Amino acid sequence: MKLTSIYLVLALLLLSTVSFAQAPEDMAVVTDSAVVAKQVVEKAYNAGIAALNSKNYPLAISEFDKAIKGNPDFMVAYQNRGSAYSQMKKHQEALKDFSKAIHLSPDSNNAYYGRALVYLELGKKSEANKDFEMDVKINGDKKISYYNLGLLKFSKGEYSEAIKQFDAAIKLDKQFVNALNDRGSAKRLSGDLKGAIADYQMALIYDSKHTFIYNNLGSAYRLSGDLDKAEANYDKAILLDPKNFVALNNRGRTLFELGKYKEALNDFNAALKVKPDYKLALNNRGNAHYELKQYEAAILDYNEALVIDPNYDLAYLNRGISREMARDNEGACADWAKAKELGIKNAQKYIQQTCID
Repeated sequence: MKLTSIYLVLALLLLSTVSFAQAPEDMAVVTDSAVVAKQVVEKAYNAGIAALNSKNYPLAISEFDKAIKGNPDFMVAYQNRGSAYSQMKKHQEALKDFSKAIHLSPDSNNAYYGRALVYLELGKKSEANKDFEMDVKINGDKKISYYNLGLLKFSKGEYSEAIKQFDAAIKLDKQFVNALNDRGSAKRLSGDLKGAIADYQMALIYDSKHTFIYNNLGSAYRLSGDLDKAEANYDKAILLDPKNFVALNNRGRTLFELGKYKEALNDFNAALKVKPDYKLALNNRGNAHYELKQYEAAILDYNEALVIDPNYDLAYLNRGISREMARDNEGACADWAKAKELGIKNAQKYIQQTCID
């Protein structure tokens, strides 16, 4: 069972927001219509930038509209309007503006970067990958570009490629905490637990108040078999954030593995108080009830987990085991058959032992 949490943080969209210098009020009035029109465009653009910086995105869009109306080839206006649309989750409008900015200026790395983030939110990983790569190619010293490309590779399960991108980001900023954390997670999922622990520890040197990194370090220690260190790091995560339901669940699992079932039950209860629909904690609490010979309580937890996710394979397997102990062999066999259907290979062992005459 995967009970750990990967803390992935997409960087904020940082686009060019350069304002035009404004003339002093006592400057002589210029009557040339072209100059006046240019001043109107610049005034609208500057107002758009001010609104964007103050997070008034509708006003920013309105002002950029005016600037673009006065100058249809105003690349940075499209780029920043795209940023405003992106912040408002108007993805199609944002894509259109970033694409227009790229058309007007193919070397605009910020437009590629902004469009990549929109593609990522839409789940279009292939398109996002291409734009992140273009951003890195145009502006190779941009750590956020490498980092986001690493996140993309990570999300696709390409951990060795993700590590390379995180390496590049960390090379530019050795104190890049998120990159250190996420590289640690990529190493952990690649089986390099020693490397993962080293990265998490380094990240904590630069940010000792990061609850999710303590959680991840705890999980790396648990996977390496050092349950005492795992528990200690989960303790730190929970001390920093008592509502960190992931760390509560993970500490509960560690206590479970130490045979401390009542203490584990307390942690699973605490996790579920924060997040009642947390299926992992429901399944794990069911397991703790089972070890305490509270079979009916265990079955109720598995039932609730299956309401949340009707295809939760482990809940079927575990409910079947509890049903057998509660003398419900028919229900147990039905659960194991469903678990087998969903891909749990050792469900067949239980079927052969109990369900085949």
